[in-house]
Parts: sequence; structure tokens; C-alpha cells
Amino acid sequence: MLVVIGDTTNAMTRSLHWIAENLCDRVRRCVYVPGNHCFYRGPPGSGEEHTFYEDQMKRGREIAASIGIDLLQNEVLHLDDMGVRIVGGTLWSDFSLLPPGWSRKMAMYFSQNGRLRDDRWSLRDKHNDFIEIRTGAGNSGHRFTPSQWLKLHDESFGFFSRVLETPYEGATVCVSHMGPASSVEPGMHAWLYGSKDIEALMTGPNAPSFWLHGHVHKSLDYAIGGCTRVVCNPRGYALANGMRENPDFDPTLVVEIGPRQSLTMNI
Repeated sequence: MLVVIGDTTNAMTRSLHWIAENLCDRVRRCVYVPGNHCFYRGPPGSGEEHTFYEDQMKRGREIAASIGIDLLQNEVLHLDDMGVRIVGGTLWSDFSLLPPGWSRKMAMYFSQNGRLRDDRWSLRDKHNDFIEIRTGAGNSGHRFTPSQWLKLHDESFGFFSRVLETPYEGATVCVSHMGPASSVEPGMHAWLYGSKDIEALMTGPNAPSFWLHGHVHKSLDYAIGGCTRVVCNPRGYALANGMRENPDFDPTLVVEIGPRQSLTMNI
């Protein structure tokens, strides 16, 4: 099984076709969880220059179903013959990874405007997600906002929480684009890369066996709470010299789950 955790290119509708044409013929099953770039507008000439969040979700689901990819957005895939359930969703983040003295409200304002109210500017200015993601209608000025981001996180976190409260005899694998706080290095915009709240889901009797995620551009393999193994295997950006941004990316990485099953993960 191949698990793709988003961001192969801008616009999910373009990504799904590429995955089907280049990767799916090598595996028995393909699971796809969207990343933030999956909701970006496509480049000029792509036909996706005016796409928006709801459009990408609707058409993405239709395309995935037509080409045999299991697209998970706050959904569970039960593979009971394998003794595995896969819980998937973009997840977004909870705006909790803040610099000292910052509030969530400050971070949200900063990400959308590229500055604080006292006119201190970020080196990065506005975060691209709040420029390139649109909502509500194709060619409108409705840019995605931090409040909408946080609402999506809360919905996704609630979904993961409810699923994990339900005992399952087999192995539970959670797949999200954004990951736990422990995967994120401190710094500006860290609040957009991971969440503190989901780490509480990785302890206790109903903790998942694995949590696979993307979004950060470094390889990771560690445990939280002695219960959940966290794995991240991103390629990162393709560099101008033909090299990968993440030299530790393993395109053949296999994560064994239980005595009989395995998941092959590509991000």
C-alpha cells in the first residue's frame, strides 16, 4: 500500500492524476491525504488558476473515486482483512507553537498580514497559504483566513479524537499532513506546522500504533508516550540543481505494521 500525504504539486486535482499515472501501478492500494498546497491555485495554463478550497475537495473526491485512490479527509478506511484502520485528514494546526510573549491572535494576524499591528514585519511577509488558497467561489477575492484554518483544525482534531475513543482490535494508523509539535523546529510561522493538542491523542490505551505526517521538510522517526511511532518521510522541494531538498528522503520506505501487513509511505 502506498500512502501519499499531500503536496505533490499545487491543486489536488493535478496531483491525483500524476500519482495515478506514476505510482499507483506499483501497489495494490493507494491512500491520499491532502496537504495545504493541494488547495493552492494552479499555475498559468493549468486550468486551475481560479480554483478554490471547496472546488478542490469536490472534484478531488470525484477524481480519486474514478481512478481508485482512497482520498481521506476526516475519514476512516477500514482494512479489516489486514487488521488495520487508517484515519486520515489534513488536520491543519492549532496555532499553539508560539514565540515567548505571543498570543494565538497575534500569530493569526501576523500570518495573514505579514506584520504585527505595531508594524513589525516578518522576513517572510504574508504566509503563502493566505494568498494562494481561495474559498467560496472561483475568481473571487475570498482569501483563506487563519480563522478558517483554525476551524478546519478543530473539525479535524475532533474527528481524530472521536475515532480514537472507539477501541479497535487491530492496528490504528493516523495520517495527517500537519504533524505533532514534537516534529516542528521553533521559529517564525512554526504555529502553522504542527500542533500541541494532537500529542495527547498519542498516549493511553487507544493511542494509534503509528502517526504518519508530512509538511515539515525533514525525515523523522520517533515515539511519543511510548505508544505511538511518528514517521515523516518528505522529499521536500525539487532544487534547481536536480537534487532533493531533503537528502534523507527514502522513496522506498516501508513501515511494517503487525506480523502480516506493511505500508509503503511516499510523501
